[in-house]
Amino acid sequence: MPIIDVNDFWTQALAAIFAAAVMLLVRPQWLKRPDKPNAAPENSSPQVNNHGGNQAVLTSNTVKGDIHLDQSYTDNSQQLTIIQNLDSAPAPTTSDDSGKMVVAFVAAILAACLFVIALPIFAAVSIGTVGAVALMVIVAARRTKRMSVVEPGKRPAKWPRKTLAAIVIGSLACATSMFTWTSSVSLEREGMSLSTIAASIPKLGAEARIQDFPDYVMSGVLPAFFGNGELTLPFVLFLVLGAFSAFILTILAWREASEWHSFLRFNLGSRQSKRTTAEARAFRDGGAASSVVAAVVTSGVAILCSIGIPYDLLRQLMR
Repeated sequence: MPIIDVNDFWTQALAAIFAAAVMLLVRPQWLKRPDKPNAAPENSSPQVNNHGGNQAVLTSNTVKGDIHLDQSYTDNSQQLTIIQNLDSAPAPTTSDDSGKMVVAFVAAILAACLFVIALPIFAAVSIGTVGAVALMVIVAARRTKRMSVVEPGKRPAKWPRKTLAAIVIGSLACATSMFTWTSSVSLEREGMSLSTIAASIPKLGAEARIQDFPDYVMSGVLPAFFGNGELTLPFVLFLVLGAFSAFILTILAWREASEWHSFLRFNLGSRQSKRTTAEARAFRDGGAASSVVAAVVTSGVAILCSIGIPYDLLRQLMR
């Protein structure tokens, strides 16, 4: 059975390209330009509703009126029914969590081993995802700037604060991801690093079959993994936490960029899909400060884990 070489350049390049394509095509509406001069609105007479007086609907390259994002899809009666049914539901019974703890511990060990073995692939995927997010933010910023041009004598549009928040979060995600992976690869404690742990794990032969994987993991991967030191597992798990936090931050930045593009879609008219409308409302009404704070906290967790601060604290507690 052929084995994928995770250290091969083309394997890593394909992983990065695939990850970027997934991020870019999950919500492909951003590929359609809402700022074309010949873009005809879907509704020739869109309704106008001032929401705070600081958002504007944009037709071609000029600002005309207020943006309309108040199409309602909420059924209050159904919402009330759901709340009443939830309140009258019986309380869940307590259960023994010992089995869940065992499963979580085994999953942590397997995740740590997989992280070490496939580290180059994970790094390539991270590069691809942050590259896709950076592209989406840049395109949204350029479109926003182009549509902000108004005729002489008219007031320019006041954009939601989340435009700046999306730029900050996107930039933070790119910087955090690059720093996290660079620091994680170079981090070393007591002669232990990701490279030395990966080098100690035996390679699976090309002639191996699928049924050989359990024996390979039990007799090859796990003994070699834990043979690097008694704190190998927490050392790797903290790095996994840092990489996962950086990925969560990238997803947060992608969501902000996607909502930004959904907001710009209303330049074409008020008739948009429910999902686009929901994302545009979230971008218009969402708290910019809370989004930035959440991004900063997530970035801090990723950076601290990647430079070994939690591991050092654990070592201090064990002395």
